[in-house]
Amino acid sequence: MIIREGALGAVRHESLALGGVWRIAAFGATAPHTPSPGNISSDVRFLVKLRNLEKNQSKIVQVPVGEMPLLYHEAVVVDGYISQEERFQPKLRQGNELLDYAPSNLRIFRRLATENDQLIIPPSKTGTPPADDDFNGYFLGIGQDGDPYSLIIPAAEVLRFFYATSDSFTRALFDGSILDPHSNLFYNEKLDEDGTGSMMLRKRVRDADARYLSRFAFSPYAMKQAKSLHLLWTVRNASGNPAFVSVVPPIDVEAETEFLYRQIETPGRTRKMITRILSCKCPPPCQRLLTGRETDAKPDPSPTDGSSPNGAIEGHNDTPPDTLSDRPPTGESSNSIEDPAIDERFPAFNDVDVIPHSRELVEDRSDTTKARLLPPAPISTGSVVPGKGTGGPVARTGISGALRQKKDSRHPGDTPKKLADIDASPNDLGHSAVIQRLRWMEVYTQASVCYRVVLVDLSTVGNIPVNVYPPEINGRKKKWLYTDEDNTKRRFAIVAEIKYQERYRYLLELQQLPGKQQYSTIVFWGDQEGFIESSDIAKLLLSCAIESKATLVAGECPHIQWGRLIHSQAPEHESNRETALRYLERVVTASPVFPNGRACRVSEIAAAG
Repeated sequence: MIIREGALGAVRHESLALGGVWRIAAFGATAPHTPSPGNISSDVRFLVKLRNLEKNQSKIVQVPVGEMPLLYHEAVVVDGYISQEERFQPKLRQGNELLDYAPSNLRIFRRLATENDQLIIPPSKTGTPPADDDFNGYFLGIGQDGDPYSLIIPAAEVLRFFYATSDSFTRALFDGSILDPHSNLFYNEKLDEDGTGSMMLRKRVRDADARYLSRFAFSPYAMKQAKSLHLLWTVRNASGNPAFVSVVPPIDVEAETEFLYRQIETPGRTRKMITRILSCKCPPPCQRLLTGRETDAKPDPSPTDGSSPNGAIEGHNDTPPDTLSDRPPTGESSNSIEDPAIDERFPAFNDVDVIPHSRELVEDRSDTTKARLLPPAPISTGSVVPGKGTGGPVARTGISGALRQKKDSRHPGDTPKKLADIDASPNDLGHSAVIQRLRWMEVYTQASVCYRVVLVDLSTVGNIPVNVYPPEINGRKKKWLYTDEDNTKRRFAIVAEIKYQERYRYLLELQQLPGKQQYSTIVFWGDQEGFIESSDIAKLLLSCAIESKATLVAGECPHIQWGRLIHSQAPEHESNRETALRYLERVVTASPVFPNGRACRVSEIAAAG
């Protein structure tokens, strides 16, 4: 068998190293084990079913839970390496939908659960219901169009995608560390009104995992789900029955989600079995995250995870390992694997500006001595298994995404931004309705949508960046610039750039005053329907402030045309897709406003002519 060069992953998983070509058919229960008294770092492993793609054969292996961030259902494995060789990949459909993760829309059920005396998940092609074994665990049903199980996800996939962002956090869900996050993961967490979060990280938490940990630090709902995962699993493990994982996502909002799936037929219904989630555009809890390292005097517990005693820490080798062993590390050094696929899961989290601690300020919790760095040893074999082993050298390996700087989404010439105070309360007849329709437009149409921030001051509504009007215009503190009686909350405007069939149209939505209906939605475009510079968009926004209403007549941009959209209710029984298509059509066919349709005074048109 010849495998194309570059088709194999960078690291070999020793626990999956079987001869031939295999596919991960299922993640089952965790292997039976008994925790050591007083040792929270128990070695928990998943039972993984592998199917041979070259002959009718299957095997069950045990994989350390810390390797979960690198693995996924249906992955093709060749001698322990994840293979991207096209000819071996399963034939799956790709979907991209706005899913509702509200608790009331979710159902957790077992593989053999029924609805109206019919299996929710139909039997295999043989027609025989599966045996109740270590691989018939829990699934998550997501409701859609009246079917509470319209989309079905294995619980292990929910765990992998939403929770397994690093080896250390994945282990924390099983070893009990999650029950006391302040002692084991982070502490002194704080979230300011301007969207800036801060927290101190415990020393075994990687900087690159901070942005994902912030979801659990600042969301009680997310932390509750993480703790529930551990508690439910612990009860099942103690009972002697298969210890399956069951968990719901740590978010409770609608979010655009991309996934691979198989279509399954049930009596009267067609459902989607999601085998792998690719990305979820859920909003991060903060826009800026300041992190520090532990400096409190809390003494370290005994080094049950194999770290060196007396305050010493293992030297770090920057070279990633070639192999992940299924044995514990021997403690000579540490290394790390940074997987970019982890960061691709949550695109919005890449926009969080993470400002890490200064390494010179790191202090050990031990009050006896400061940490001293041991010389690193280049070791090609690593391990995420807790504890300390013997034998040949095996480095302690950390798995995470990469600590990236915030992506600069500004266009050239944009002004540096400052956060401003606004009233971000929802308005279902104003900006909230527009944001919802734009989200559906991204999911259900061929149009692309991005948001332009061109004024000096900004804020966010949910995860949408908005322009905030200045406190004064032309030296005057106009009432129109504010939305409250005390003139403390400034008015904001959303500018969405909509690209469809190589044509650019721009939607401007002004924040309406509470309890008042006004014209608030404008569509504008250039004469050639091309890209519009930020400086021109800023002039158009200020035109509304100058005139104290939704109009672009003071925009001083005779090359730009504009029209209005009137807010309207969607027809009864119209689907989200139909609403998105209808809204896109209204945007791209909007007519110039009477009398001249230009973003300028009539005199400026004459001068330009």
